Parts: sequence; structure tokens; C-alpha cells
Amino acid sequence: MKGLKTMNMNDCGYADLYEIILDVIEPKLSQTGLDRNTIKPDTGLMDILDSFGILETIIEIEERAGVSADLAQMDFATAMTVSGLAKEIIRINPRE
Repeated sequence: MKGLKTMNMNDCGYADLYEIILDVIEPKLSQTGLDRNTIKPDTGLMDILDSFGILETIIEIEERAGVSADLAQMDFATAMTVSGLAKEIIRINPRE
């Protein structure tokens, strides 16, 4: 696992968020038979986490990336993949 990243949305782009998501879910991967190198952008979060684990992941992403992941604004149809979650967080947190 990489070192803890903490940033704010103005410094955080798609690649940064994608890496933060991988950092956050990495401890859960051993339970699924996957590893960081086998995760693809379209890997479903429900293939790795249960619904509570997804919420915990979103909270940790908020803390690390300095963003607000307002669940009321999030399109969960899009956010249920690793890539989709990063894209949704960017969508609801436009850069200043």
C-alpha cells in the first residue's frame, strides 16, 4: 500500500482519485482473490465490497482527497465501478 495521500480537490485529478480509491480498497482485495494489479477501471465495487464497505470507502476518500462525496448528488449507476466512483467525485466537486 502506498503512503497516505491527503490533498484537496483543486490538486486532485482523476488519476489521483483513482490511486486513492485503489489505496483504500487494497486491504479488502485479499478477501476476493484480486490484487491491486488485477483491478481494472471497470471493476465493480460490489465485486470487492459490501454496501457498508462502499460507504466506508467513500468516507475515507473524502478524508484523503479533501472532497465532499454528497451521496444525494452521486449517480450510483455510474459510481459502482472504480473508475465511475472517481468520475462521480470529480463531477460533484468541480475545481475552483
